[in-house]
Amino acid sequence: MKTLKKPRRTRAAYVSSHRPDVERYVRDVLNGRIVAGKMLRAAAQRWRHDLATAKSRGLWLDERRADRVIAFIQCLKHTTGEFNGQRCLLQPWQKFVIFNLFGWKRRSDGFRRFREAFISMGRGNGKTPLAAWILLVLFAFDEPREARAEIKCAATERDQAFAVWREAALLVQGNRYLNTQCEIFGNVNKTSINNTIVFRPNLSTLVCLGGEGGTKDSYNLHAYVADELHAWREEHRTLLEKLSTAMGKRRQPLAVTITTAGDEKSEIWKEQHGACEKVLGGVYADDALFAFIAEIDPEDDPCDPACWPKANPNLGICVKPDYLIRLAEKARFDPAAKHILTRYHCNRMVLSSSKPITPEIWSRGAGPLPDLDRRLCHGGLDLGWRDDLAAFYLAFPITENGVTRYAFRGRCWIPSETPRELSREPWATWIRQGWLTVTDGNTTDPESILKFILECKQRYDLKTIALDPNNARSVATELVNARGLIVYEFYQTCRKYNEPTREFLRLLTEGLIQHGDDPLLSWAASNLILRHDASDYVMPAKHKSDDKIDPIVASLMAFSECLFAESASSVYEHRGVRVLE
Repeated sequence: MKTLKKPRRTRAAYVSSHRPDVERYVRDVLNGRIVAGKMLRAAAQRWRHDLATAKSRGLWLDERRADRVIAFIQCLKHTTGEFNGQRCLLQPWQKFVIFNLFGWKRRSDGFRRFREAFISMGRGNGKTPLAAWILLVLFAFDEPREARAEIKCAATERDQAFAVWREAALLVQGNRYLNTQCEIFGNVNKTSINNTIVFRPNLSTLVCLGGEGGTKDSYNLHAYVADELHAWREEHRTLLEKLSTAMGKRRQPLAVTITTAGDEKSEIWKEQHGACEKVLGGVYADDALFAFIAEIDPEDDPCDPACWPKANPNLGICVKPDYLIRLAEKARFDPAAKHILTRYHCNRMVLSSSKPITPEIWSRGAGPLPDLDRRLCHGGLDLGWRDDLAAFYLAFPITENGVTRYAFRGRCWIPSETPRELSREPWATWIRQGWLTVTDGNTTDPESILKFILECKQRYDLKTIALDPNNARSVATELVNARGLIVYEFYQTCRKYNEPTREFLRLLTEGLIQHGDDPLLSWAASNLILRHDASDYVMPAKHKSDDKIDPIVASLMAFSECLFAESASSVYEHRGVRVLE
């Protein structure tokens, strides 16, 4: 019986089966079938321009190589969530990214065209798996294979860098070929200085780094990923420079940046994002820089679901619309929630501080206060410094028909020898009406404040007082030892303020905060600016606010006591505070 020979493989057999998907994606972005922002449309237009001018610019598209890379990635299996164990089947936008990075080459030497990749989109769209896929290609499937390729996962903190490294390690474990060819050092479930993957055939290494830059001079990098660039501050610039300059000896290195939008403090992010905008906008050419920026446009409303696909290419896949809808509903009356929605899910830069209380929102708490005599309440004392304003406010929880609202009443003090002109308005009126008490000298008078607090104790059912121990420890000691009051430390941190501030703003929008048209408190509320930390916790920003905010700060401290002090006394141990003795 005659044996049939296998048909000879020809070059035609390697024609990409994925380029039509890429072309369709580009076409749909440009004709509006896919909702995309200006930067993403610019990236699609750049693809068209590259195809039209590649030959004259010394470039060519290696479809076979791009197709093989996509095939390699699609042999891997997801490691997390609802897709765990399923093959990594790329979405059209992901194929667009891979086709650009691994398909475009230089005619002069046949090596990759792109040496830098800036990939930015909303949180939850799979940036970490995408970065891990790219690194594994460079690590174990590069052409030509790079001997002893050094690849690093870097971030401001080792735990953040560990996210990409761990994803790569789990992908290796889930692939039969890679698992037999690689050796994993360190625990894939815990970050350590030993987190390393070695690819035995060419001794490539994939290592997890921390944010320190002082000991990174001896690298000879083939690639690195800089994770969440928006969090990199000036002190991390040394690390980034050493990673970038460590690639000079390699034939076709690749630096990958994955990030969401930053704030005004994200200088490194602003520099790179700005450079990408100029390249995509045609201000200048940089054939070695690839940019994929999925973000809403400046004129878009972050609360409008119609614009969300611009920043979320995986909307409906791994980004759930229900979550964004709930967040948008909250963002309509909660500035902190709008901050999160705009920055992390619409991928637009925001200010690290925001002004949360508008006149319309504050007016919902106007009107006369109920009779508060003998009612239970908690206090907050913002003592201030030298010639500063000092404020003591009480928060009264009032429950009727199952609904609790909070009433606020207080007093402020200011030294007579202050830089302010106390005879001018509105200070003169506040003094005349008794909202503001002037004390002798150029420093805050504790005795006047202690006298008022003692009067409040006799008039109301004053349970606890919160104060900042950094500049009021002697007053706290006097309140506890001589006046018999229960005083708790309230350190001025975002973690301490976050929950009471967010809850106060929520209740204010619902009309459940009553301030009795207190002019000083209203003035302070209009001045209030919030700052956000890296965990997106919020607190009053005294140095950024338009003017003094001491009355609203004292009110928030008192309100915090209302939220937490109603439980058994042991709850304070869980809050990380203690009774001053």
